[in-house]
Amino acid sequence: MIKIIFIFAITVSVILLLSEQSSYAQSTPTVNLTKIISEDKELRLCPTCSNRVDVLYESPNTVALSSDYIDLIWKGVDVIKKHGYKIDDVVSYTTTSYTGTGSINTMVVMSK
Repeated sequence: MIKIIFIFAITVSVILLLSEQSSYAQSTPTVNLTKIISEDKELRLCPTCSNRVDVLYESPNTVALSSDYIDLIWKGVDVIKKHGYKIDDVVSYTTTSYTGTGSINTMVVMSK
């Protein structure tokens, strides 16, 4: 009899714990930052140009942005900050094409 009561208590505790986690997951909507960045008109060089800020990685806790336009990457950072992210790291690196022309790219890693 004690074993049955013990098993019942454990089962009820697990069900309550799972229902709390499920309601938490439902109450925190996920935001598609890639879509938000791609649709932001301020992140384009011209009205008909494609977006010049790329989302390299996105998760509920982390986002990584990249661009070879220094002014646009910071506009992208401002867009992401509105969703509760903060800057963790900034890296600049040079790329060179086979023709010998190069550009400076910037990557910003942000987290909640």
